[in-house]
Parts: sequence; C-alpha cells; structure tokens
Amino acid sequence: MEENLYTRIEDYLDNVMNEKDRISFEAEVRQDPATAKALEQVREARDRLRRGWENDAADRTLHDTLQQLGAEHFKQAAPGKKGGGGGRLFHLPRVWWAIAAGVAGLVAAWLLLRPAGSEDLYARYRNFDEASFTLMGNDSAQQSRQIAAEAFNNKDYATASKALQAYLQTHPNELELQLYSGFCFLELGQYNKAISAFQKIRATPNNAWAEEATWYLALTYLRQNNRDQCAKTLRSIPKGSSRYEVGQQLLKAL
Repeated sequence: MEENLYTRIEDYLDNVMNEKDRISFEAEVRQDPATAKALEQVREARDRLRRGWENDAADRTLHDTLQQLGAEHFKQAAPGKKGGGGGRLFHLPRVWWAIAAGVAGLVAAWLLLRPAGSEDLYARYRNFDEASFTLMGNDSAQQSRQIAAEAFNNKDYATASKALQAYLQTHPNELELQLYSGFCFLELGQYNKAISAFQKIRATPNNAWAEEATWYLALTYLRQNNRDQCAKTLRSIPKGSSRYEVGQQLLKAL
C-alpha cells in the first residue's frame, strides 16, 4: 500500500480530515475498489488489535510500547493537519509495523516458552495409578476400602480420604492405602499430612511403595513451590528406579 494512501486512510478513520479532503476521499473509495478494499482492511486490523489489546494484558503492554514509539518518533504532523500526531494508535511507517510485528512475536514466544510454574509442572507430572484395593471380607473396614477406591477413581478425594482414614485407624500398617491417603492429602492441599504419609512409607524398610512415596513427596514440595526440597528429594531417587528418568526430567524443568 502506498504511504500517501495509508496516511489518508489513517486520517479518515481518525476523523481528522478537513471537509474537502473527506468528501474527496469518500468519492475515491466509491470509485476505486482497491482503495475501498484497503480502507476495510485497515479498519478491520485496527478493530482486531484494539479488541485484542483490551482483553490481553501482554498485548496491552505492547499497545503502550507502540503508543510511546509513535509519540517519540512521529511527532511531525501528517499532511493537511495542524499540530503533531496526537498519539495516534496506528500512524506508523512500514518499517515500524515490521518492528511491531517482531515485538508481538517475541511477546507470543515468551508466553509460550516461559518456564512453567510449580502448579503447571505438578499437573504435568502427577499421574496416579487407579486404586484397586483387594477386598478381604464384608465388615465395615473392608467396605471403607471399597468406598475409598471408588471415590479416588472418581477424583472425589475428600470422600476417599475420609474412608481411608477410617480404615487406617484399624489397619495402620497397610502401606498401599497409606500411599493413597497421601495422594488424597496432596490433592486436597493438605501438604503437611501428605509429607508425613510419604515420609512414613519411605522410612519403612523393604517395602514396594517407597519409590512412589519418594516421587510424590517431591511433587508435594513442588506443589508447595518449595523447589529446593523438591530438587533434593528428586536427587535421592537412585539410578535404576522406575522414577529415575522422569525425576531427571523434572529436575531439568525446575
């Protein structure tokens, strides 16, 4: 688009043309399809950018930057105007549109590539196995196991936690259910209880649940945003462990 036409479109959309120029420009729009198309394209671009800037904090920052650039670099009046550019939103030559596009690209890249937050990392790495507790009778304790498994698998962690606690009062040494109790505490944001449950399992010699307890202890610290303790716990996972490789991945992500 030739710059004089672009400037006249800007003037027209900003309602700063004098009456004679406005009438002339509108006649040109009616007679020349290329001018009419250019007008609609610029109008649409302005509307889209304004809507985007109003709704996105990062874009509002870009908007402020462009406004400042316009104020600093384009103070001369456009042809037919009195005074300066008036801080107009889009009165920028092509080279500055290219710069603006580059800045917008950097903003988008930062939003996509910025380091993940603790909660994002937790959601990415948390992957509970389905609860499947073997029933060993029909008494109330065994019913608590069944209720806990069904509630946990339905992500009703409050109900699962209540049932697990009822069961563990009479069966405190069942480490698998202690582990799932820790999962519930973790999901419910009861981090101290989760840490206590996982540490108790880790401290129990020769058990099959120690690796999972260590892994989820690290994730508990992560969700607390205690990255130092999270990293320390991850480093304690030995090579050969089923959680070693994923632990190294999380360390790098930290």
